[in-house]
Amino acid sequence: MANKRLKFPHTFKRGSAQVKIYRYKRVRKKAQSRGTSYEEFSVAFYIGTKRKKENFSDFKKAILFAEMKAAEISRGEVDNAKFLGSDRLACGKALETLKPAKVDLNIAIEEYALAKRILGDYSIAEASRYFIRHHSEEISLRLLHTYLEKLFKRKPKLASAKSI
Repeated sequence: MANKRLKFPHTFKRGSAQVKIYRYKRVRKKAQSRGTSYEEFSVAFYIGTKRKKENFSDFKKAILFAEMKAAEISRGEVDNAKFLGSDRLACGKALETLKPAKVDLNIAIEEYALAKRILGDYSIAEASRYFIRHHSEEISLRLLHTYLEKLFKRKPKLASAKSI
């Protein structure tokens, strides 16, 4: 059977992800090797709306990279957002701040944006203080209710401990 010749651009598909390999014939321009040509393989793919290209001198390496990149894109593992140093620090600090509250960053962002839309120029802390000031009786009754529930749940345990 004859060796099947590849047509370029060669396309790799994984799910909806598509990665192409282009072949270019290049000519060296340096004085020592003037006139010698070589092949270059360019792997092209999209991350979001941006087109990315990686160049390889070896076709096998280009194939491996293209397959890997197609799989990553189809699984959604490609890093869409490239953070600058300051953005990375801010994101890390936000995650650390939210950790004690056990709140997901996306949920916190959505709630914050909604609160800012509702409050306008007023701060969320100011609105929270106002709410507590005017609804503290309801909150204290809720706290008392939950405390009493916990107490009554523990009461049978206390009674059984006394009988021993």
